[in-house]
Amino acid sequence: MSSRVPAFADTFADRKVEVDRLRAALADAADGRPSVVVVEGPPGLGRTALAGCADAIAAEAGIRVVQATGAASETDTPLGVAAQLMAPLLPPDSPQWNDLDPGAGPAELDRLIRVFLATTRQQPLLAIVDDAQWTDADSVRWLQGVARRMTGTRLVLLLTVRSGFTFAIPVTHRVRLVPLEPEAVRAALAREFPGGVGELFEQEVVTATRGNPAVLRAVLGRLGAQRVPPTDESVPELLDAVAEATSDLVSGTIDGLPSELLLLLRAIAISGGILDFDLICTVTGLHAWSAPRARALLHTAGLIVGEDRPQLAEWVSADRLLAGMPVAQRESMHAHAARLGHLSAAPDTGVAAILLGTRTIGEPWAVDVLRRAAAWHSLAGDAASAVKLLARATRETGDSLAHAKVLLELGEIELLESPEAADRHLSQVVVADGGPEIGPLRVRAADLLYARGAGMLVRRSTADAYRGHKADQESTDQLVALHWLAEDDVAMPISLDGPARLDEWPDNPAQAGVVAWRLACAGRDIERCKWLARKALGAYGPVGPQTMAAWALAVADELEEAEAGLRTVLGDLRLPADRVLAAFIWTCGADLASRRFDREAAERALATALELLPLERWHRRVSPSLVAAQVLMCLGRGELDTAQRIARDHPAPTGLPDGMMWPHLLYAHGQLRLAVGDHEEAAAMMLECGRQLQARQADNPALLSWRAPAVIALRALGRTGPAENLLAAELRLAEAWGVPSVVARVEQLRKD
Repeated sequence: MSSRVPAFADTFADRKVEVDRLRAALADAADGRPSVVVVEGPPGLGRTALAGCADAIAAEAGIRVVQATGAASETDTPLGVAAQLMAPLLPPDSPQWNDLDPGAGPAELDRLIRVFLATTRQQPLLAIVDDAQWTDADSVRWLQGVARRMTGTRLVLLLTVRSGFTFAIPVTHRVRLVPLEPEAVRAALAREFPGGVGELFEQEVVTATRGNPAVLRAVLGRLGAQRVPPTDESVPELLDAVAEATSDLVSGTIDGLPSELLLLLRAIAISGGILDFDLICTVTGLHAWSAPRARALLHTAGLIVGEDRPQLAEWVSADRLLAGMPVAQRESMHAHAARLGHLSAAPDTGVAAILLGTRTIGEPWAVDVLRRAAAWHSLAGDAASAVKLLARATRETGDSLAHAKVLLELGEIELLESPEAADRHLSQVVVADGGPEIGPLRVRAADLLYARGAGMLVRRSTADAYRGHKADQESTDQLVALHWLAEDDVAMPISLDGPARLDEWPDNPAQAGVVAWRLACAGRDIERCKWLARKALGAYGPVGPQTMAAWALAVADELEEAEAGLRTVLGDLRLPADRVLAAFIWTCGADLASRRFDREAAERALATALELLPLERWHRRVSPSLVAAQVLMCLGRGELDTAQRIARDHPAPTGLPDGMMWPHLLYAHGQLRLAVGDHEEAAAMMLECGRQLQARQADNPALLSWRAPAVIALRALGRTGPAENLLAAELRLAEAWGVPSVVARVEQLRKD
């Protein structure tokens, strides 16, 4: 500690009371009233600066000063602190130096105390011990003896210690340093920046520095050196400076630790509060220090908190602490700590967090711990943490089934966070190596991909799985169903050696649901469509085919039966893992409610679907249908401006775009143009919508009646011939499908 530093109170007005107390103690000593003054506080609050202030005051008053500084690395040096205090008082050839040798007994300590106190009877003396918490045991006994015998002397014994540390020494004055008040921080800013500071800048300085003088001083110095203006725009640079200053403060404390204590502190950082102290000592292999003493020293340094399961103090950054370790040593300690945590039945979340710091450890329990912890985080709504844990678990799986399970769980969660990554991992499950036991996992992965709208990926991956004979018969049949359900463009077969086309009367319920939906789209054989749809809904299977079977019943005007089927499928789901499947079902529910002319129920269903899976998480092949539904609902409410805004954000496609749902967006744009009186554009859009639906063999007027608005637009343009041709085709298709309500609607349009 350097002497003769400027008085601390000259820089920070908050310390005037403390400085006045030191002045009074020194004045009392000059008058023959000795005292022991203890200055305590956390790192950075100015203990050393206040001791330096006392040094300066004593020098001004002609009081002699001796001083010593404790160090964590010298706590085993006998009488190290006492020797520092005695050195200015003993001539180099004094025989008392022999009393300072290691192993000094009570007699030697007594002689040293008498020699030291003798000088204080002749003139006032200020003896400063900075960082006294690091005083060696022999020097502590020496200081205790000095304090007991100081009556009649003119001595001020000033000890600075960290908060929470106590000496068995009677204290005359205890000075507890607290963070600077906001007013004092603002005053320091005013002195540093007389031209004024930004309001947000000032607020961030007060908050981020937490009133710590050392941090504040370092931050102001950095900003001044870098010529950073004190404006609100400079807040990012300010926060960087605070982080650096805090790190330097921690480093100053840590750098003085013995190597074994530093390793122990790093083990505490790794354990994350889940291991008791004895187990942490096992991680490091503590040898030179006893566990109680090591813990006491780290507590004294303010580096850890807690007793049974210690953790790093808030001001200590685990990342910075561990960054200085060799990679191999760091990973080895993480692995050891994780094993101990698992064996001691520590919480899965804590053990999993430690495993994130390791490479593959090759032990079966690691996968289970990571999966359970990921499930916990997922239920708690922390999908990002769950993804990290499952990604880590993929490096631990030793067999194909376990690997597929982890990939599936990872993909389920990623659907909400990173859909493209989810597509990659789920498709890997569909085509994964392995036997029939992976079959149900393949089906679920393909089902999730289809529900999000990744139809092309479903087609490719299911074809690969089919060619590789990688599933049991039941799973194979369901994968074939999903393959054909996803193939919305029959003109583009996925492969020559892919799954054969579905039978007209499939035995498998999932395949029956797909055939029912295709019949509904084409508007053919309504009775077979309904029979197959009921077969699909009567057995448990993948959600995609079942939902489309219910939708087929809705197109067949069996609305109550379709709604009951959707409720059953929805009731079998489990959240949050099935959020995407639930969202898909609710989109079907929105269409079903619209067919009942229940606009409010349709809006609620669509809102629920988008709450479960936001629009940007849906695949671009199906998101147009959701946008179309929003536009049509706005038109139904008479909110033309809102409908136009949504339409501007999602323009109508041109040509023959990829995906079954783009015609729906064209239809919505056409209805919007019709609503604003742009009959020419409305007719063009409806006719293009019809061409795209016909190309996909989905021209059932009960599915999407594009001809009706086209007829209205063409009539308004005076093109009665094309309009009547469209009406005739609409009536022919409606009668072929055989739903009375659809036929009646077309007949009414003919009469209008």
